[in-house]
Amino acid sequence: MDEEYLKCSKCKVYACVKNEPLNVPNFCPMNTRKDVLDAALNQYYDLNDHNIMAAAARTVVKGITNSWTRIEDLINFAREMEYEKLGIATCLALISESRILTEILEIKGFEVKSICCKAGSNLEEDVRLQGADLKLDFKLINSSMVNMDQTRIPLCNPIGQAFLLNDEKTDLNILLGLCIGHDALFIKHSEAPVTPLIVKDRRTLNNPAAAIYGSNHFFKRLLSSENGVKE
Repeated sequence: MDEEYLKCSKCKVYACVKNEPLNVPNFCPMNTRKDVLDAALNQYYDLNDHNIMAAAARTVVKGITNSWTRIEDLINFAREMEYEKLGIATCLALISESRILTEILEIKGFEVKSICCKAGSNLEEDVRLQGADLKLDFKLINSSMVNMDQTRIPLCNPIGQAFLLNDEKTDLNILLGLCIGHDALFIKHSEAPVTPLIVKDRRTLNNPAAAIYGSNHFFKRLLSSENGVKE
C-alpha cells in the first residue's frame, strides 16, 4: 500500500472540496478506499447520526453568519438536538470555569450536571499504578485546593466521571480541560455524545493551536529531529 495512504495533511490538490474526483492524488482515500467512504455515507442513514449531522450543519451556518463563539455553537447545537440535560466533565484546575459555564447553560434553560476529575479520591494503588512513576513535586502546584502537608494527591478519575454522567443519563457531555489520555478514556466510556470545549495545554493557557502557530519560532523544538520530547 502506498506509504502516503491516508495522509490528507500532505495533500495540496484539495480535490475533495473542489468536487473534482478525477483530480485526486493517487494516495487519496477517494481513490484507494472508496468502499470505506461508501460505508460511512450509508451510516448517515442511521436516524441518530443523521439528526446530529443535520443539527451540526445548521449550527455551522448560523455560527458563521453570526460570528458565534464556541459556547454559542454549543448552545445552539444542544437546542437543535432538543437536549435538555448537559454534563460537564471538568479538570479540578478549571473548576472556576465550570461554574461560569454552568451558570451560562442554566440561564439558557438547560439542566446541568458537573463532575470534577478527582471524584472518588482514588490513589495509585486503587487503579494498579506504580507510585514511583507518579511522584510530583508539590512546589510545582500552587493551589489552595491542595493541603501542602499531603503526602499524595488523588488521581484523576475519567472513567468515574463518565460513569457518573451515564448514571445521570445526560444527553450531551462537555469536556473541560481533562488531561490527555483522560479525555480519551472519558470519551470511550461516555454513553452520551461528547464535545470538547476547553483542551488542556499547561504551557499555552489551554490553547494548543498556539504551539502549531509558533512551531517556527517560540516552539521550534517541536520540529526538532531529536527523538521524543524533553523529559
